[in-house]
Amino acid sequence: MFANRFGLYPPEKLVVLTNTVENSEAFDATVDYSILRVPLPWDGPKYYEWLGVVWRLVKTGFAVIRRQNIEVIECARPFPEGVAAYILAKLCRKPFVSNVHGDEVTVFQNYKIERFLIQRVVRAARLNLANSRSTEKLIQDLAGKDLRTAVVYPGFNTDFLQHVNSENVAALRTRFQGEPILLTVGRLEQERKGHDNVIRALPKVVSQFPGLKYVIVSSLTDKAKTRMRVLKELADQLNVSDHIIWCGEVAHDALAEYYAACDLFMMPNRVGPAGDVEGFGIVFLEAGFLEKPVIGGNSGGVPDAVQHENTGLLVDGDNADSIADGILKILSDNNLANKMGEHGKSFALTMTHQKVFEKYKALMSTSG
Repeated sequence: MFANRFGLYPPEKLVVLTNTVENSEAFDATVDYSILRVPLPWDGPKYYEWLGVVWRLVKTGFAVIRRQNIEVIECARPFPEGVAAYILAKLCRKPFVSNVHGDEVTVFQNYKIERFLIQRVVRAARLNLANSRSTEKLIQDLAGKDLRTAVVYPGFNTDFLQHVNSENVAALRTRFQGEPILLTVGRLEQERKGHDNVIRALPKVVSQFPGLKYVIVSSLTDKAKTRMRVLKELADQLNVSDHIIWCGEVAHDALAEYYAACDLFMMPNRVGPAGDVEGFGIVFLEAGFLEKPVIGGNSGGVPDAVQHENTGLLVDGDNADSIADGILKILSDNNLANKMGEHGKSFALTMTHQKVFEKYKALMSTSG
């Protein structure tokens, strides 16, 4: 999100201080703005490991602000990066803006000190940029209705979706041998994505669509592999294993062909076991851009990404019957599916990075 947003900003007016990650040099060479990377390990005292991040950001950020004559500080999240921004704003007498995504608040607000710090950060910020109306309400409920907030949606990149190879799409449909094809793109280790309840919904769905295949695309970290074993056991218990295709990780540029190959995209998200939520859901816009109807959970920021009964359906992500009914409603009505796909394309075009950036730029210009 930030890389695409910053790529539209005048490069001479931007310095990014961020974490050192593997192979970052290749990315850094492709942008015109300045990127300063430092290791940001969570190596603070026990229970306060995040202090390691805050200390390094403050130490390096102070020098950068003085050297580069920075006018406004922007942090990626209110915690822990926002704590560093708050300290730097005090030390350097500069305003700061905080981005808020949702899950960093829902998780850390359960701890007394972290909750206090998040409240202090969002109250002190010149502006809080929430990624959805749900996230905006979340921080207002936490720290007061008088917070300075604005909703700026994450936006999405259309470049990789513009030129879909029809032969590759046909090959995927042949490979999946599904009629119809459901698709979820989302990390398996994040239970809030709802893979498990799609699987629980399958017996009801395949009774009417016996040729259906459910395609799952996810990176395969160690945690994801552990979660996949649990989901495969669930599928075996429900006798739907033959209807599921586990694709593992797919290169980003190839994702467009997977979207194009499916008949229905879905991610029936819910509140996760740690209180984590789906802050928005860019995948719904990507699928919509390729004119696919979508199903999302009526939770977190997804109602901003899925227009209920217009671009798709919002269902109860905790309820397999609700998910199954949503799937059947769309798959049983081609006219409805096509209309939702058309509306999804129109809606997605209003949410591109370029469209979203105009609002972001206007807000930032008044925050200095």
